[in-house]
Amino acid sequence: MRSAIMLQCFMKSLFSILALAFFISADELSDYQKKQAAELEAFRKQQNAGVKEQQAEFKRYLVMSRAQFAEWQKKQEEEYNAFRKSIRKKWGSFIEPSNKKWVEYSKDAKTVAAVDFEKGTVTVEAIKMPGETPEEVRKQIENAVVRVAESKGSMTAAPVEAPDTLQTILTKPLLQDQVTLANGQAVNSENVKELVKETAANENVVPIENGEGKEKIVFTFLLTPDHLIKRMTPYLPLVKNYCEKHGVDAAHVLATIHTESYFNPAARSSCGALGLMQLVPEKGAADAYRKLEGKDLVPSASYLFDPEKNIELGCVYINLLQANYFVNVKNKSSNTFCSIAGYNTGAGNVAFAFTGKRELGSAVSIINTMEDKDVYSLLLQKLPYAETRDYLKKVVERMSLYR
Repeated sequence: MRSAIMLQCFMKSLFSILALAFFISADELSDYQKKQAAELEAFRKQQNAGVKEQQAEFKRYLVMSRAQFAEWQKKQEEEYNAFRKSIRKKWGSFIEPSNKKWVEYSKDAKTVAAVDFEKGTVTVEAIKMPGETPEEVRKQIENAVVRVAESKGSMTAAPVEAPDTLQTILTKPLLQDQVTLANGQAVNSENVKELVKETAANENVVPIENGEGKEKIVFTFLLTPDHLIKRMTPYLPLVKNYCEKHGVDAAHVLATIHTESYFNPAARSSCGALGLMQLVPEKGAADAYRKLEGKDLVPSASYLFDPEKNIELGCVYINLLQANYFVNVKNKSSNTFCSIAGYNTGAGNVAFAFTGKRELGSAVSIINTMEDKDVYSLLLQKLPYAETRDYLKKVVERMSLYR
């Protein structure tokens, strides 16, 4: 704001100088031009200083101490819970975001879009208030479709569209080229009516329980068949670079991102995991940051929603599992299986599958007496949580897609 005011003042001065130029001599004009150039250079220096100050301030909050993180996390939870309560009061229900589902409510909370990346579907809902016409609600749905097609994601704790550009995650729309008409044309404000017409059969009206006559208009459509590839492609160079730098298998990392977030850099799970590789700030992310930077700090949401930083920390964490926690597992494939499971549930729970205790030493001794296929089979049967057993199976199977 301060820079904008300074710019306005400077431009007024500039226009005054140009007006006076018509009434002064060439020598005088030259003096004015020199003064103008000096003022412009001074303005630029002051503006650059302001930008550097803002960048320094931003960097201070990229990582936090444990105490700062606890305070930040508490504030985030309070913001999220307050938002969820307000939505339930208005809608009668609340759509929870997850690592597979990206949810974004409009600022006025009258529409919501939920993108299911596993199924490749987008569901848009709008509240129909008593007295509103179908045309009015249809316009809200059209606006919501355009909004989700053009959204760059939001860093806010509550799943609501970013209040300003500083809170957006990406520089390009998350669903760029993934929301199209039947002819392949990208959906925008000019042609959104065509999409609504093409998929009109997928529209439903649902009464809101205890909603005093309010209804939900629910509209569903498909992403393009190649939506996963379109989201993945921009990150391939980053994955290749950081896999080489930190000595991990690119197929392992790509299969991990596929399973963790379906290549959604705005992913936020119920357990607080963030970004492409779904790193939990105070756990895996902090462990990886300590190994990478040698500092015991917790990466913030701003850090973890940055795709490049997220991918590098994810690669470092996989390396940490393979080269530290499971370094004494001799068989390479067995090491990989244990590391995949450990990424989801922690090394202690992997040890528990072999010994019933969360101590790695004795578990590794047992692992080294087994063939890799038997290690994999035992993990699928005895890992403490069904989620981790399913996770291990999916990542291993998907690794073959990226070979």
